[in-house]
Amino acid sequence: MIKIQKNQTFKSPEISIDLKTYKKAIEHYYNNFNDALEMNNDIPIFLDTNILLRFYSISFKQRELLRMFFKDNFRKLCLSGQVQKEFIKNREDVIQKYFQSALESMSESLKSDIIDRTIKYKSDHKEVLKDFDYIDKAIEKQIKSFEKVSNDLKKDIDKFRIENKQLNFSDDFLDLIDTFNQNYKLEDDEIDFLKTEFSNLTKNLDIQKLKNDITKKVNFAIPGLADIIEKPENPFGDYFIYHEMIKCALDKKTDIIFLTYDTTKGDWMKPNKEAHIHYILKTFEITGQAIFILDAERFFEKHLKTNFESLIEDTISYHTIDNPLEQDILLECVTLERIIRTIAEFVCIERSELKPSGMLLRTLVEMNIIEKDKYQQIRDVMTVRSQITHRSKEFLKQRYSNDFLIRTFDLIEELIDYLNQKYSEL
Repeated sequence: MIKIQKNQTFKSPEISIDLKTYKKAIEHYYNNFNDALEMNNDIPIFLDTNILLRFYSISFKQRELLRMFFKDNFRKLCLSGQVQKEFIKNREDVIQKYFQSALESMSESLKSDIIDRTIKYKSDHKEVLKDFDYIDKAIEKQIKSFEKVSNDLKKDIDKFRIENKQLNFSDDFLDLIDTFNQNYKLEDDEIDFLKTEFSNLTKNLDIQKLKNDITKKVNFAIPGLADIIEKPENPFGDYFIYHEMIKCALDKKTDIIFLTYDTTKGDWMKPNKEAHIHYILKTFEITGQAIFILDAERFFEKHLKTNFESLIEDTISYHTIDNPLEQDILLECVTLERIIRTIAEFVCIERSELKPSGMLLRTLVEMNIIEKDKYQQIRDVMTVRSQITHRSKEFLKQRYSNDFLIRTFDLIEELIDYLNQKYSEL
């Protein structure tokens, strides 16, 4: 199997090709785009993790439609090594959430939104309804009808749960996706140098401006850049996926398609769903081939006349943060971690760019560079960061008050000043 060499990586968003190669790259992309979109050829189609997980978060009738699409096109479909890891990590959680969030909430909503409100309406107008006997009888009939529907729905949900109790262990969908091409995975040494490369590419960025820069600046984005904020503990996933697709393009000497629902962060495509031109040029520079990054919602709408809308939130272990204070905490935590890594690198902790920040912190405590009480404070705020990144909006509202978030933000500011002072003393 072909290995990614250091001269075959994304490296930076800067383009270093000449005019002839530039012209050839954009013409190749333009001339072959429609065939890729229409699936008129045998171009490998790499699926993002969210495509696979979406299967478990849609209705069972829609699952059959998606299953048939996969079955009809299995020879073209590919799963990179990183996608397989992310799918395995999140699959059981999505299966469980479907029954908890979609089905059980539907049953609860039927009672609260229809039955209880109808009963309340009847109670609130009981005196007036005495003059409109036919309305009172119709409402009573409606209540009894929906109570029967509610009981039947609960029985059907219990039946669904029993029938799918073994889904974690006996799953036809797993058998199906196991037929997809799974040959393109990174080896350990490739992972190591790509982690280092990604860290070097991102370590001098202005985190406070990052979200705006990704969506507004030309030739700025790199695969996985937004995950510095969205998944700060491990932002490398998309960078790995990109290079696993590059392995396929180099190995098969073929164009490649990447199908994803991850279209809002700006690091796979522009917010208007257009391609990043520098991705086209960079891929052509490395492989001589094109990469077509397609919005799954539009793709399935075109081919299957549906968009497979998820019935649950958070089909993968992170979500978009809307609360400005939570966003500020995440951004400041990124700054905090950067200073930790800068200190670790300065004091020559071996392979510091590859180690988790928690491990670096423990080593810095052992070296008497960071006090134990500060270590615990940093761990505490990193725990809050993890909760903000991975937990639902409802959980965060119940768990963290606004005052607590303000205190956490202030503490992070103090810790940043503390670490900067420690760094200056080295």
